[in-house]
Amino acid sequence: MAVVLRRVAAGKRTIDRCSAQIAASSIIYSLVKTAKLNNLNIYAYLETVLLYMPDYKNEPEGIEELMPWSDMIQQRCRIKSKS
Repeated sequence: MAVVLRRVAAGKRTIDRCSAQIAASSIIYSLVKTAKLNNLNIYAYLETVLLYMPDYKNEPEGIEELMPWSDMIQQRCRIKSKS
């Protein structure tokens, strides 16, 4: 009986880990698609968001600056047109 319970517990830990990885992948995918839709350089946008996000941990109103339509993001991450 103990062996069965250990196997069930190990399986549950694996499922929990996979769920967390899927959630993280979904968040990154969402950020990438949002950057594309707003004509932003994906790498610059991800770098900017990941760099500045910890600064806004205790002040959620500042998160608005990290939205793809904000002036700061548009200046830093906009794809330069080839003209």
